[in-house]
Amino acid sequence: MDRISFKSGFTLFNKKKENLQNTSNKINQNSLWVQSLEPIKYAKNCSENLYKIDDFKTETNDLGLFKKELFSNLKNQLDEKIDLIKKIFLGTSDGSLNVGLNSILIDSMLRVVFKKIYHKIFNNTDYIFSIIAVGGYGRGELAPCSDLDLLFLLPNNLKINESKHAEEVIQFILYILWDLGYSVGHSTRTIDDCIEKSKLDLTISTALLEKRFIVGNEDVFSLLNDKFTFFIKNTKTLKFVEAKLVESELRHKRFGGSRYVVEPNVKDGKGGLRDLHTLIWISKFAYKVDSVSKLINMGALSKKEAASFAESQRFLLSVRCHLHYRAFREDDRLAMDAQLDLAKTMNFKNTITQKDVERFMKRYFLATKTVGSLTRIFCAAIETEFNKPLRLSFLSFKKKEDVYPFDIELGRLFVKNKEVLSENPVNIIKLFNISHNKNIDIHPKTLRYLTSLQRLINYEVRNDFDANKMFLDILTSDKDSTRTLRLMNESNILGKFIPEFQKIVGLMQFDMYHSYTVDEHTIFTISNLYSLKNGEFKNFAPLASKVILEISSKKCLFVAMLLHDIAKGRKGDHSENGCLNSLCCLSKIRSQ
Repeated sequence: MDRISFKSGFTLFNKKKENLQNTSNKINQNSLWVQSLEPIKYAKNCSENLYKIDDFKTETNDLGLFKKELFSNLKNQLDEKIDLIKKIFLGTSDGSLNVGLNSILIDSMLRVVFKKIYHKIFNNTDYIFSIIAVGGYGRGELAPCSDLDLLFLLPNNLKINESKHAEEVIQFILYILWDLGYSVGHSTRTIDDCIEKSKLDLTISTALLEKRFIVGNEDVFSLLNDKFTFFIKNTKTLKFVEAKLVESELRHKRFGGSRYVVEPNVKDGKGGLRDLHTLIWISKFAYKVDSVSKLINMGALSKKEAASFAESQRFLLSVRCHLHYRAFREDDRLAMDAQLDLAKTMNFKNTITQKDVERFMKRYFLATKTVGSLTRIFCAAIETEFNKPLRLSFLSFKKKEDVYPFDIELGRLFVKNKEVLSENPVNIIKLFNISHNKNIDIHPKTLRYLTSLQRLINYEVRNDFDANKMFLDILTSDKDSTRTLRLMNESNILGKFIPEFQKIVGLMQFDMYHSYTVDEHTIFTISNLYSLKNGEFKNFAPLASKVILEISSKKCLFVAMLLHDIAKGRKGDHSENGCLNSLCCLSKIRSQ
């Protein structure tokens, strides 16, 4: 397979061949981006070779010799085939292919192990229980050094003798896996245990959403499948959705609270793989589907949005696989030394104005930004489907207000008709202005409209008197504008309205001084300015807190803060270049 280039975009599919802009949501199941959504299917369709463990004969009756022979044969085959899969990945940087091939390899290994050990203990192959893959392994996303998440599924009424032998088989399998060097997350449960524990533990119900049969008694698995489906249908969907989103919010706080930190966690950080997993879990629970592609047919995601999902997933998986191979262990933190190595490994090049590592990290941050947009879009779809707002910290409720030409729905600003924005794009800026001044959140469905209409922010809108007046009103308001500015940035409106700002979106400076990307640093700076103005920094910045009150034009100060790093990442002195760029920006608002 050819090596993937991530330099200027994701080369998952030929956009000319498959028009993602057309109104039809029909998808070509043979498209690479569709296949990559399900890594095991993708690997089977795209790889010339599927690396599997071959079955072999064991002649000995001695249990100790049997174990040694089994271990030795598995070890030799695994070492050879793991090296071949690694070689393919280092030649292609295709994370979706790599995790799919890894899953197929381990599937085949477990089938051989189960067959050998079961026959040794039971003296037959009339399987009475099953091995089920759950978690990331169940999803078919097995990164090179990830844990194996296994469920040993027992029928409800095992005889005492059968139960004892089953326990011996399970114990034997686990010892072999540990000896082979695998970390195994495992549980042994009956069908009824799975359902009862799912009612009490969100983690267990989430893991079972991604269950996948590996080997054993298929009837036992089918019965679990039927009972779990019944459980889902009789569980309040919004309760599960809210719990998963709250869980995500707490996880984000543990990993820095921003997707733009200097050393992000590619799995658990904000905008990382776990956020994509959360969307998959919600879709399986809410829509009872087993793939992202089916969400298109249901109207929950457009074809373009699903393609964005595939692009983000494949890039983040590629980064994660490179991290694992680099560290020879599970390592999901994109540390600064790892960033340097991965930029070269993934074929990013230095330019006159940017280092290879800075270009790599910009690509990473743009991917995580896409994940944030997809989360908002999915919230909109859930709310539309169930006609009830989600109780989240980034959503609020508001009684009737005068918000013409918009409406209030579920307590948020809502655009009933796209034409309100498309026929007069200045209303896009007005939407954020009303949201900020009246403290009303924008409905996720309306944010979805904005994503598709951002191209309408053109030269005329950027130079429109009213548009600039409303934007300046947001920026220099008495109320902290950073939340609105961040939302404008997340929805790509800020960069469209101020093209100079677009160039610093996701831009990182590879040094120990800067903690965030340039755009996020700028917004944080404005936030700190509000805190300074409101006296919140009196204790540790008394002089600055006093001086800011003596400044005659705070409006100029806030504009200066927005533009102070506007020329970062370009050739030459960024302060001198920034002065020229600022003059260009200020020419539009000089009359305000």
